Amino acid sequence: FNSCLIIIIFTDILSLISSLLFLSQIFSWATIGISCTRLFIAINALLVWLGILRYINYFPSYNLFMILIKNNFTFLMKFCLLVIIVFVPFSLCAYCTIGPYHQKFSSFLKVASVLFGLMNGDEIFITYQSMSIDSTIMLVFSKIFLSLFICLFMYGVISIFVAILNTYNSRDIKKGIITLFLEECDCSLCTIHHCRHPDLLISR
Repeated sequence: FNSCLIIIIFTDILSLISSLLFLSQIFSWATIGISCTRLFIAINALLVWLGILRYINYFPSYNLFMILIKNNFTFLMKFCLLVIIVFVPFSLCAYCTIGPYHQKFSSFLKVASVLFGLMNGDEIFITYQSMSIDSTIMLVFSKIFLSLFICLFMYGVISIFVAILNTYNSRDIKKGIITLFLEECDCSLCTIHHCRHPDLLISR
């Protein structure tokens, strides 16, 4: 079972569909919207460029990202699930408390977008300064709430990243078929070279 081959087949099918949709837009064969055509073309381009990553497996020095994903995929999925479980209650709490006083927190989707931006360090000062809250209790609560959220997610993500790197360094990297083949070829060439030049073998 090779997931790369399945992705390649799916990408080719998607490329064919997007090409047909684009031709239908040019020659007016169908009444499919241009947005649908652009969506198929965009997804196809994304998958094609991501498919280049499989060629990195042939270069050990550039293969760190792929090895991290393969060796720690289940760990990363568990981490993403944990982030969602923690992120949703923070979003609900911010929507219920800060929503009536702040335009960025007026809907749940806006709250999720703002908190995701704060988690990545975007517009922290602007978000703090643009709060127009008359109640002192709510103002103090919002400051503490946002500070706790930023510290929790920023330091948590850094800790998880360090843990992933430590897990990668502590594991033995499984050699691929091509790497093993090249090592066998090198050994056989060295043996032939030493047989033809026994003085080099004796000198060592």
